[in-house]
Amino acid sequence: MTNSTIRLSIFLFTLLSTSYCNSQSEVTIVGTVKDTAQNVIPYVDVLLKQNDSTQKLLAFASTDQYGQFKLLKQTEAKSLLVEISALAYQKAQQYLEVTQANQKFSLNFTLEDRTELLEEVEVKVENSVVVKNDTTVFNLDKLTDGTERVVIDILKKLPGFTIEPDGSYKFKGKKITRVLLDGDDLFVNNYRIGTDNINAEHISGVEAIENHEDNPLLQGLSETENVAINLQFKPGLSLSGKADIGYGHKDRYYLNTTAIAITKKLKGFSLLTYNNMGNRRSSDYFNPQTQILQARDAGVSTQQYQADSYIDADGSLSRAQSFVKNNEVFGSLNLLPKLNETTTIRLNIDYLSDKAIQENQSTTIINTDPNNPIIIEQFNKSSVKPRYFNAKTMYNKYLTNKSSIFTQFNFSKISNTQQQLGILNGSPQEETSLYKGYFIANATKYTHRLQNNSAYFIESAIAFSEKPESLLLRPGIDYATNQFNAIENRQEVYSQKQSLDLKGSYYKKNKLDHKWNIHGGLHYFKNTVNSSLIQDQALLSAQNSISYNVLRPNVKIDYFIPLEKLEIRPVISGELYNYSYTDNLNQTEKKGNQFLTDARLNLDYKFSKKHRLSARISHNETAPNEQNLYQNYILMTNRVLQQNTLNFDKLSSNAMGANYYFNDLFRDIGASAGFSYAKNNNAYLNSYVINQDVTYLSSFLQDKGAENRSVNVSLHKFVNFIRTRITLSGSLRNSHYYNLVNTAALRNNKSNTTSGSLNLSSNLIGKFMYENSFNYGKTEYYTQNSPGFINENLNNRLSLFYVPSFRFRIKGELDYTLPNIDDPSNDRLTLNTIITYENKKKSMTYKLEGMNLLNQQQNFNVNTTDYSITTSNQALFERYVLMTVSFRF
Repeated sequence: MTNSTIRLSIFLFTLLSTSYCNSQSEVTIVGTVKDTAQNVIPYVDVLLKQNDSTQKLLAFASTDQYGQFKLLKQTEAKSLLVEISALAYQKAQQYLEVTQANQKFSLNFTLEDRTELLEEVEVKVENSVVVKNDTTVFNLDKLTDGTERVVIDILKKLPGFTIEPDGSYKFKGKKITRVLLDGDDLFVNNYRIGTDNINAEHISGVEAIENHEDNPLLQGLSETENVAINLQFKPGLSLSGKADIGYGHKDRYYLNTTAIAITKKLKGFSLLTYNNMGNRRSSDYFNPQTQILQARDAGVSTQQYQADSYIDADGSLSRAQSFVKNNEVFGSLNLLPKLNETTTIRLNIDYLSDKAIQENQSTTIINTDPNNPIIIEQFNKSSVKPRYFNAKTMYNKYLTNKSSIFTQFNFSKISNTQQQLGILNGSPQEETSLYKGYFIANATKYTHRLQNNSAYFIESAIAFSEKPESLLLRPGIDYATNQFNAIENRQEVYSQKQSLDLKGSYYKKNKLDHKWNIHGGLHYFKNTVNSSLIQDQALLSAQNSISYNVLRPNVKIDYFIPLEKLEIRPVISGELYNYSYTDNLNQTEKKGNQFLTDARLNLDYKFSKKHRLSARISHNETAPNEQNLYQNYILMTNRVLQQNTLNFDKLSSNAMGANYYFNDLFRDIGASAGFSYAKNNNAYLNSYVINQDVTYLSSFLQDKGAENRSVNVSLHKFVNFIRTRITLSGSLRNSHYYNLVNTAALRNNKSNTTSGSLNLSSNLIGKFMYENSFNYGKTEYYTQNSPGFINENLNNRLSLFYVPSFRFRIKGELDYTLPNIDDPSNDRLTLNTIITYENKKKSMTYKLEGMNLLNQQQNFNVNTTDYSITTSNQALFERYVLMTVSFRF
């Protein structure tokens, strides 16, 4: 792509985007704040909001030492509200009507003394952070230093903000679920696309909104643990993005283009990536596997609409980064146009295609009999071809300022073909598996705000999902002799699910700020599963044909009681579980109903703004798992056959836990400690019969349940004199459960897991920066009257940055992994380097990358269970050097 083509594309995109901005007005508001004695009041909060039910915050300022303030904002809103808030004074408000394109208002406020008890407000003297109710406003002028390239560079420097090992964000220990752009949700769960690409220079402010509600009309009427980050943009068009084009020796290619456009009328982004470098790049800020899972969502947060997968044929969709070869293409187009002030549409199209090859070798030792252990050796060279397409449309309309309607349509198609040539216990074997998934769904929601203190919500969802799967083995196993005597094994499974959901909710808040919600609904689904296994001839014990219909009327009551420092939240729900089950082959029919309950109590005690203690206790009853209702065998993998003992009893569990949180935003220090305990009163127990070439797995429900305990601690602190954020976390987990392995005796098992991490991340210190992440893990399995398995592992990743200027930097990264401390011969040390140079206009960046410079060949892993230990290794992508040119705009 030539420079002229790039400039033309940017010009056309800009022209299209700015065509939506013509109805905006630039509003300038100046004024003075005084007390009743006409003395000026410095350093008070001045808020500019929309004058509607949402009360959306548009701009924020503070009066100077002379009591004067100035607000400048481009907005489409015609009715505005200016609010003055100060600790010792009564709140003051003034309404404004915008009647022309560029309008200036001059306001003077006189504040009266406040005599009643005030809500606690914390304001740092330097005005770098202001906390007001559930919103924390950050002053970027005082918290940033100009080295920030993109939004994530800003967020890393905000007090209370942390990045988890899985890449998700947290604020004050609570998970961030949304990153909003001037109040609009463009990225949904994939917000890292925005934070890793939007230019930092376009951001004028950042807000952290706790107790965030995705539906604005329900804000203030519900209680959530969600946190949203709202990015405030400077006036005009914000155009961010980059195009990376890379070439490495031995014909390695890399292309990554990202474009993000933000205006008041149109927000959108697009992605296009290609690489044949072992899928290293897809996980930088976007994981297609995560997108695949999220795309199946029909507007609800559960997987209850999905047909089940029975063959382990879709596991390779979560492609590891150790593939030797690949050809990945991924594209995504997302648009969020505002047709007018009350109507928004969101369009989303995704496509993924790949062809990858991986080599894997593993040895598993089954040690149930120490005198005669079973050793299973496998070697596979896998070819994986995933395909994925998703299309989603969403329409949101505010019918009035108190009611809205939302509808969403979703279609996705997923397939994965995997071929393996390998050796199982010395016998050559060819394996082919095919997975397909289709999903169609529609969800519609209507919300009406009756008054400021009540609302109701109506929702419907309908979905259809099917998954045909197949597994072919050559040569096959004769299950009469458990040997490779059959010409082939051919397993076919077809699963289909049809779902309908109807739901109504009522939200109410009384004068004491007590909030209660009542939800009632009806969930119906019909599930069909057919399977057949052929080994030269049909194996009758491995055929299934079942139909499972369920009707579940339900009701839920959620009550929230805020006292002076204590918040009490009881939640109770119940549903009538009506089922009708038919097994055509075993001539089994079951019909019945039972009542299921779910009761929870959450307590939250706030010692102060900095100290909080939360506790919870719950009792839960659920319907039997759908995947445990077939009675004959299904071949799950190339050596595992699974069946179930039919049982429609409900599953019951109890849980409790408590967590202590400390957060001091102004000193940028936080800590948490907690414990949890859960007990399954009954559970599915697994019975394993393991031979050299075959594993028979039978699952049955019984009163021998399982227990799980855990303790977690964490601490983060920014140490100013070394300009480094230190994050320390650790956890201890203990589990107690039962199973059967190659014996009639019930095995009493215990497992202990210990993990800890220490992360250091510095700001610029002179011309250097560094990041270091150290992780330790230990797993222990103990079984009564049987030897156990123990494995300890550690990993340390050190990144050093040399930044002689803002245009030039050198990064070196050392990654050391020891998968088993008892066997240091399997350790791995990799070295990567990146040299980056940026031109004066910051529009082009040149990178020279050297990856796996020590040319490590294998990636070792150790996995333990209560009855086995598996050592595996995958071929790593060999050493390479890559030259990349990036165009940023």
